[in-house]
Amino acid sequence: MIGMIVGGLTKAVGGYFENKSKESQAKSNLKKAEIEAKTSVAKAVAEGKLEADKLDAQWENKAVDQLSGSLKDEFITLVVLTPCCLIFIPSLQPYIRLGFDILGTLPDWYINLIYITVCAGLGLKGVGGISKFMKKK
Repeated sequence: MIGMIVGGLTKAVGGYFENKSKESQAKSNLKKAEIEAKTSVAKAVAEGKLEADKLDAQWENKAVDQLSGSLKDEFITLVVLTPCCLIFIPSLQPYIRLGFDILGTLPDWYINLIYITVCAGLGLKGVGGISKFMKKK
């Protein structure tokens, strides 16, 4: 009986460490791939082989790939959607309305900073990505 318990625990602990090892190896491989991608892009730019549009697309794809392990986009989504959920609680409605009224009085430069922060958090690059986002406003 004790042998079965010890065997089960040993198997569970071994599996945990095996998974951690695989996770560590995957992170290492991802870092290598990122370095190789940056190096190849830098070489191509130095050789003048890439057009600016292709470079921007590669940068944005790379940024999106890097965000896959990040919590920034989840945090931004949570912050943006929280008022949408809380508005269904009648006792909170006046506070949410007041908050949006106050947001409406903020200076344009601050609102633009918010747009830039959200765009950066979502992986949109530079003037192109930000201007696309702000046109939808």
